[in-house]
Amino acid sequence: MRSILLICLFLLLAWGNSLAAPVAWNVKPSKSFFKGNGSLSDPYIISSVEDFALMVAYSTDSTKRGRSYILETDIVINEGNAANWGTKPPKYKWISLGDSSREASVYLDGNGHTISGLYVNSEKDYQGLFGKVRGQIKNLKVVNSFIKGGNYVGAVAGKVRGSDGGVDNVFVEAIVEGQDYVGGVAGQSFYDDDGGAVSNAVFKGSVKGHSYVGGIFGAGSADYSSSAYSSHCDNYGSVVGSGKYIGGIFGHFEIDVAEAGLNKLRNFGAVSGAEHVGGIGGELYINREIKFGHDYEFSYLRNMGEVFGDSYVGGLFGEYSRGKTSSPNVIEYSYNAGRVKGNDHVDPLFTLYGEDVVAKWHSYSFAETYKGDLVLLDERKTLEELNDYTDSLGAYYIPDTGATKLNDGFPILIEENKNFTYLKGSGTSDDPYLISNMDDLIMFGKHARAVDRGYYKQTADIMYDTLRNWMPAVVKGLIYDGDDHKIINFKSVWPNGYAGFIDTSYSSSITVKNLELSNVHVDGYYLAGALAARLYNANLSNIKVSGKVVARGKSGLFSGSGYAGGVVGRLHWGGTIDNVENYANVTGPEYAGGILGEGSLSVYHSANYGNIYAVRYAGGISGAGGTMVFVKNYGNVRANEAGGIAARASKVIGSFNRGQVRGVEVGGIASEARILSHVYNTGNVITDSLEVGGMILGYGSSSSTSIVNHAYYEKKGNFGLSGSKNIFSIDFADTASFTQQQFLEKDVVQKMGVYFAYDENGENDGYPILYEGFKGKGTTDSPYLISSKEDLYRLSSFVKDSTLGNLYRTKKYKLTKDIVFESSDIWEPIGSVSASFDGEFDGDNHIISGLNVDVTGTKNHMASLFSYVTGSIMNLGVVNSKFVGDTAAAIASVHYGSSVKNCWNRNSEVKGDSVAGGIVAVATNGSTFDRVFNTGTVNGSHFVGGIVGYVRGSRFTLSNSFNVGKVQVTDNSNGSLSTLIGISSLKDNMKIQKVYTTSTVKAESGNYSESGEFGVNIFYLQGDSQDSNGLTQEFMKSKEFVELLGSEFEYDSAKVNNGYPILINSKALFKKAPGANDEPKIAKNIPLYNVAASHGAIAISGLAGNEKVAVVKVNGKAAWIGRATGTELTVHVNSPGIYFVKVKSMVAKVLVH
Repeated sequence: MRSILLICLFLLLAWGNSLAAPVAWNVKPSKSFFKGNGSLSDPYIISSVEDFALMVAYSTDSTKRGRSYILETDIVINEGNAANWGTKPPKYKWISLGDSSREASVYLDGNGHTISGLYVNSEKDYQGLFGKVRGQIKNLKVVNSFIKGGNYVGAVAGKVRGSDGGVDNVFVEAIVEGQDYVGGVAGQSFYDDDGGAVSNAVFKGSVKGHSYVGGIFGAGSADYSSSAYSSHCDNYGSVVGSGKYIGGIFGHFEIDVAEAGLNKLRNFGAVSGAEHVGGIGGELYINREIKFGHDYEFSYLRNMGEVFGDSYVGGLFGEYSRGKTSSPNVIEYSYNAGRVKGNDHVDPLFTLYGEDVVAKWHSYSFAETYKGDLVLLDERKTLEELNDYTDSLGAYYIPDTGATKLNDGFPILIEENKNFTYLKGSGTSDDPYLISNMDDLIMFGKHARAVDRGYYKQTADIMYDTLRNWMPAVVKGLIYDGDDHKIINFKSVWPNGYAGFIDTSYSSSITVKNLELSNVHVDGYYLAGALAARLYNANLSNIKVSGKVVARGKSGLFSGSGYAGGVVGRLHWGGTIDNVENYANVTGPEYAGGILGEGSLSVYHSANYGNIYAVRYAGGISGAGGTMVFVKNYGNVRANEAGGIAARASKVIGSFNRGQVRGVEVGGIASEARILSHVYNTGNVITDSLEVGGMILGYGSSSSTSIVNHAYYEKKGNFGLSGSKNIFSIDFADTASFTQQQFLEKDVVQKMGVYFAYDENGENDGYPILYEGFKGKGTTDSPYLISSKEDLYRLSSFVKDSTLGNLYRTKKYKLTKDIVFESSDIWEPIGSVSASFDGEFDGDNHIISGLNVDVTGTKNHMASLFSYVTGSIMNLGVVNSKFVGDTAAAIASVHYGSSVKNCWNRNSEVKGDSVAGGIVAVATNGSTFDRVFNTGTVNGSHFVGGIVGYVRGSRFTLSNSFNVGKVQVTDNSNGSLSTLIGISSLKDNMKIQKVYTTSTVKAESGNYSESGEFGVNIFYLQGDSQDSNGLTQEFMKSKEFVELLGSEFEYDSAKVNNGYPILINSKALFKKAPGANDEPKIAKNIPLYNVAASHGAIAISGLAGNEKVAVVKVNGKAAWIGRATGTELTVHVNSPGIYFVKVKSMVAKVLVH
């Protein structure tokens, strides 16, 4: 009996043990995914455990590999506590996805969801959620898991090969064990195809292995990818290795690419191993020259955990080594706060391979370091000492001095203290952060690094403390308004780094204005600029710099080119610099410029007075790159390739140089340039070769034609306009040389064109000064002032210019007086299809009269004051003018959005073949009209309206307006007109109210009904006795009608509008135009004289004899000017087209074939 019981007990135990053995997780997969197509833009949606099982099946299926997935639910593989699974396994074991023979390929977005209960216990290699995977795993949590395997073991992946990804934004809480290449997150991260990085990862738990063991990843290898980074990783788990290469973040990281960096890595866990043991990494090995710069830093590395090993032991790295062909990048702004102990090759931060010496910058150890049991290499710092070290670590750090310590008293990054108080203000334009003293400035340097964008305002001059060396504030984006204050004696000297007030990352957007940096001392290695070492997409205005700026280039262990600019060292991705002056001397190894070392942007209204020197490229304004308009240089420039304005430039327009230019390939304006227009040089040019030296252009261009026009220079020595080597690749037009005396003569200056003016006050030693456009700054507080007919012509030209348009198209303008055009003046409307006017034009209740715009037969079909407008026009009248074209109106041909307010057309004739409007021809996309009126004649063949000819787009508003002019359509079979709006394509969002018209045309003849279909209080004059909707003339001239229209109208007591209501306070708008009658004075095409055209000639008869005759082409260029000897004159012209013939006050238009 006893034997039977023993046998039963044995069988029962055996059966029980068989139940305890875990089985493979094997959920039946869904038949298909309900949502998504598996692409990156439309991933498969995993909303159930069955969907997850389908992803598992797809991941290693050769026909389904490379698909994208996103989790919309948590996945639970096992319940229970993973801490017990080493001895008491759970129900299911996980089969890792992918191995050496069959690699998984997925792009998995965890979407913040969790996978829990992973259990792997195997002696095989490649173990984890994924064993071996190519792709990307992101936004995922893996918790309560136990992963044990051979080589290549990690909770997320045993080995990950990145293809546009790697592992990003993951949280892992697990027990991970293996042999070699073991990591809490990934066993090995292989950087491939610009990916493979492990970043933004947090690990909690424990990691154990032999060699190549790390809290985040066991080993990283970057041999083939174009870049390799790891950043924002924290390890809180213990890391134990019995062999070599053991680290809190990684065991071993080998970099053989030019673009790499380690940034913001922290370890809190204890680390122990035999050889090459470090708080961050066991060994960092760099085998290639890595680019220098903030994108490629090894910085902000911090270890708080204890580190124990036998040999090559360090608080940050067990060893930092390099190949024969590389120089180690500096480990910067980093510290160790964990106790370090080893027997051989021990260092508080890291041991160095071979003869490497200087490789740390602003990096410190705060904890004890022991060699053996007795030798103390470094002592622990006290709390007071830690606070003293905070500033030395860099502006990104602040002391951990709160009541509750966030990091046991060790310095923390600004972003880690969410309650830190910085500056007064909230950082908005209405309530900016305020900077009033040196302490505020220091706080700005810290604060600007921690926020994505802020608005800062300096409220006082600041005397800089020269005992403090300013580290450039690396900002993500900001607006800094100096409010016309100074920073005096500014100092930023970093011979091994960047130097300047700020520096930016590639994603930044920067605005700095109204600031003076006085007597600066800026000295850097690679990039240096008083305001900025480097900028991306920046707008700088009203800035002044003095002192000295140096970029040293090769220095000590470093090598590479260098960029120095008085204001900015280097600027990427465009932007503008406007109204900037440099008085600093600038020196650079490769590129140096008074304003900009090198960059692709536009520089306006700026000047350099400092001396500029570089080994290779130097320019008074820019070392190389950019478009420069209205700039000037007085400083001496010297380099192998040098230009008074720029060594190499895209465009230089309306500019001059008066400084000496010395070098090999030398140009008074530029050595090489694509376009030089309206420029002059009076500075000395010094070079040994006339082949590559010229008073305007040096070498020219070996790859494309240089266009040089309206270029002038002072005769000096044997130098001509350009060097002779590439003379045939230069397209010259309207160039000249003058003596010094000629340059000072007023008539010579007048011949140089509209960009230059005579130096009346001797501000430029009598040499021509820049005529930079208009008085004012183009802002709301200081608009550009339009004071003459010439100013209007200049505005029209500037807005349409491909270079100047960016400067003038969006500004604010104000008319300061009435402008009268002669009948012979030819006007081209402001703006075009490709260059619309997007600013603000305030007529200040002035008028423009006498315009005669007839574009019949020309390529331009717009006849108006403005053609295309996307901005605002206000307080402007057009009087006694004529506009004839395909699309015609008094104010604007086409108006997009924005507003037209308080504008009027008085007694002007508008004729549009397609569209005609008294104020605007076409209004579209949200245009708003308020307080506008028309008294002129409007006619056309198709769409005709007293205010607007055609309305289209999304919205339209017309209010407090009227038309008393005559409106007619010449083609009754095909026309659509209204006395207010000719036609509208809008059915909704059209609001018209408080308007009236006196035209006798019935409303029903237009596509818009004035009976109020789209508005209220819309009134029109009764057409005849049968028209029951219209109002009588007597009533419309009454005070009762004024009351009906509302408060924006008043009674016409002075009869300036023939008794009809006028807009309140508008009586003065009906004043007579200077020198004009109330009726339009329009030149007739059938004069007292007879003008006829034949092939290639114009015949004029009926002359009185000895009369002055002018024949002008439509573009304004004179074809013939002189006096007729008899009563008839024949003028032969060189090309067909439209010509104007003027005799006394008569102007006739004629088409020559």
